[in-house]
Amino acid sequence: MAYVPVFIRPQSLRALIVGSGFVGTSRAKKLKDLGAEVTVVSLEDEPKLREYGIDVIVADARELNEEFFSRFHIVFVHTGNPDVNRVICEKVRRSGRLCDDPLDMSRSDLIFPVYYANDVVQVAVTSYGNLTLFAEEVLQKIKEFLENEKVINLGKAVTVLKPLLKDKVKDPKVRNKLYRLIYYDSKFRELAEKGEFEEAKLRALEVIGNVVE
Repeated sequence: MAYVPVFIRPQSLRALIVGSGFVGTSRAKKLKDLGAEVTVVSLEDEPKLREYGIDVIVADARELNEEFFSRFHIVFVHTGNPDVNRVICEKVRRSGRLCDDPLDMSRSDLIFPVYYANDVVQVAVTSYGNLTLFAEEVLQKIKEFLENEKVINLGKAVTVLKPLLKDKVKDPKVRNKLYRLIYYDSKFRELAEKGEFEEAKLRALEVIGNVVE
């Protein structure tokens, strides 16, 4: 399936959730917690969602027009009915917006993956709408690797490389060469993995000097 992973700041999103069942409610609350502006369309009022700070519109989403859907960046359709999902996603697409239909991945423009983030890296995993438990198991194995102290230290050490090289080297082609030379330099990696960040930075400067001067 041809999907491209993209990380988006949720604070900039206006998200619409169609359906207020268990999945729709969970998705709405998750997006709200992440900072998105969330609206739910439901056949019945949902006071608990309103209390959560989520806008609720009582309506049959099939009767809403394309102009309505165009007010949102993304639409998640969780009605539990494939035919209803199809009708809504068709309107969403005609409005120029992205639609997620978990009941039919062939109609989905996006996937909401399981993900993990720490101070130095973020990863996301999807099973393409199949069993989420499988994606969660894969993510757990990745998480175990990423929480290794050496990996975290290396991630912290490389955060200085980009500003350091931009300051020292103006030619982007030379910078790209140096990124690889420094990152795979055994001495730099050894110091970085030990958490000796200042020494690792000095080693990076040494490698830069060997190439630039």
